[in-house]
Amino acid sequence: MLGRAIAGLAGLRAYAIGLLVWVLCAVALVAGGYRWGWTAKANAVAAAQLQSVQNAAAADREARAAQARIDRTQSTALAADRAEARIVYRTIREEVPHVVTQIVRVPATPEAPACECPDRNEYSRGFVRVWNRALDPGVPGTAGGPTDAAGGADPADAAAAAVSTGDVLANHVDNAELWYDQRAQCQRLIEWQRQTCQRLGKGKDCAS
Repeated sequence: MLGRAIAGLAGLRAYAIGLLVWVLCAVALVAGGYRWGWTAKANAVAAAQLQSVQNAAAADREARAAQARIDRTQSTALAADRAEARIVYRTIREEVPHVVTQIVRVPATPEAPACECPDRNEYSRGFVRVWNRALDPGVPGTAGGPTDAAGGADPADAAAAAVSTGDVLANHVDNAELWYDQRAQCQRLIEWQRQTCQRLGKGKDCAS
């Protein structure tokens, strides 16, 4: 009886050990599967995040490159406009001495009445003052009034100025060239804004 009981206990013990081993193996397999699944998911999330960062960096590089192309295009165009303007206005300046010489009188006709202007144009200091003031009211020496205290013409303005028709025309050419340059810059700036807004997918008034 005792031997049979001992044998039964040994069998039960072996069964218990086997069951424990099986449970431990099952737990290990489950834990390993869970860990593998968690790691795979984490890797997938990390890969997606990395791809998103790379895509954003690539888009940023492309945007910068596109903007740089727009900048270069408008800068090159403005330089070409200015170079052309310098040639044009240099040619105009060369004409000034030839168009302010003595006027040749021609017989009057019904279509072209005789010119009643003097042979030599003279300009007053008031003319020069108003001319300069119209160009820039803030320039010192251009302020003043058209009349004196008595309501008549200001004697200082009425005095003759050492200015010839050639001087007036040359100054006009200089001012016209400055105006043309400013207009060219504004036109290129407007075109730069239009292309930039187009690149951004916004309306034409996106910068206003």
